[in-house]
Amino acid sequence: MHGWDPFTTITASLPATKSGDHEANRWRSQLHQQHVFCKAMAHDLLCQAVKRRAEAHNAQLPPAVDERIKVGDLVWVYIDQVKSGVKKKLAHLWHGPFCVLDKKHDYASVLEIQGRLALRNHRFHAEVHDSRLKPQRVFQLRPTERMDSQPPVDFDKGLYLPPDSFEPDPDEPQVFGIRAVRYTDHIKEYEVQLEPDGAWTWVAAISLPASTLVYEFERDLLHLDRLNMMVQTDFVPPNNDEDEDETKSEAGGGEEDDLPRA
Repeated sequence: MHGWDPFTTITASLPATKSGDHEANRWRSQLHQQHVFCKAMAHDLLCQAVKRRAEAHNAQLPPAVDERIKVGDLVWVYIDQVKSGVKKKLAHLWHGPFCVLDKKHDYASVLEIQGRLALRNHRFHAEVHDSRLKPQRVFQLRPTERMDSQPPVDFDKGLYLPPDSFEPDPDEPQVFGIRAVRYTDHIKEYEVQLEPDGAWTWVAAISLPASTLVYEFERDLLHLDRLNMMVQTDFVPPNNDEDEDETKSEAGGGEEDDLPRA
């Protein structure tokens, strides 16, 4: 059962065909023939399933080649893995968007993924099947033409809105850049730029105003954390320090045993 030539449960239970009894040998040969026939049928069914899956995938592709995923497009990646304790039907399974770096095959794309650490600008490329990708929608810009005549509005602005309601508050800080996040004494802080081309400072999240930069930064962190669940085992180097420490401790313990005792 265990060795260089492993057998399945059914194969291991088949009797040998070499026997002195002619009737037993004939029965065992028929049993072997039925087993080979069933294996061939299972192989044919697998081939048909693979062919149907490929035809279903190709039927969903647009007929025009220009409308398919190309190099440089932004795509969403489907990942059906969630953290333990999280309901899959309530979790976000589409992550990204990520940029397509290369097309090695007609059915797969190479995505460029950048690390989220500020001091480590590392990148790695993941090859993903096109069936798990969908292009990001690029919406057209809203029309900017001005209307000649404004529609009548039955609303007294002076009664409900103060005169300075549309003026920004000069004392409110503005976020011009964000690159890292940390927790100090259960307080969430961001490393941000409060001035254009200014110094990077750590500011508490409760002190920052609502900004799209903070929202996009948090969204990218969440997407990268979920995507790293798939590839973290491929990029973690083996830790051999523990083995060396155990070897040294064993060597040291042996020397102590050799010393004479009082």
